[in-house]
Amino acid sequence: MGVLYSYARTAILLLPGTTSILTALQHTLRRSPELLAEPIVVQTAANTYQLLDIHDLNIAAWQIQGIKTQVRYERSQVQMIQNDKMARLGRLVDGVAHEILDPVGFIWGNLTYVSNYSQDLLKLIAQYEKELPQISPEINQLKEEIEFDFLAEDLSKVLTSIRTGADRLKKLFSGLQNFFHIDEIHPKPAELHACIDSIVLLMKSRLKGEIQIIKNYGNLPPIYCLWGS
Repeated sequence: MGVLYSYARTAILLLPGTTSILTALQHTLRRSPELLAEPIVVQTAANTYQLLDIHDLNIAAWQIQGIKTQVRYERSQVQMIQNDKMARLGRLVDGVAHEILDPVGFIWGNLTYVSNYSQDLLKLIAQYEKELPQISPEINQLKEEIEFDFLAEDLSKVLTSIRTGADRLKKLFSGLQNFFHIDEIHPKPAELHACIDSIVLLMKSRLKGEIQIIKNYGNLPPIYCLWGS
């Protein structure tokens, strides 16, 4: 084949068999215009050559570009569907979190009053016992039945536990609301520290005993971003 081309005095475009179709097309298009229609010599093995017609190469390259375009289109469609699903999920979670945060807010807001009222009642009972040392057997029996001494000691612990649980619920669902702002299309100023705290809180159950998180935040101004992304 080389001998034939030497007689024809035509430059040979010789490519190894591992050359991709698009790369071969690029090499072909770099040739001078008078050689564009010349076939390409492909070395498939040692001392083994095949001719590749430029028209076949163009058709193959066109088909590859069509496949790539189709793949990009299908990926974009899948991404759009995924984004729509996540946006719907975000709105659903935001609505559920809002519905839960309202009663949690009621609990949180009234805990202080309950704590103060219970302490006042315990003080009143203590004052009654101080001024009326002779307590009837019926009252003593009732105090034993309800374990009054334990109740008076444990009441503050119970209220503290409720406060802690309400605080955790409040932070958790606030974090969910922030995390699922996926349907936002315009950047908004966000506190990165709050973003990180919300994500860490949501991942906390999966990090127990495996990863120790040490927070060392600096002073950062609000940064414009898409919170949910």
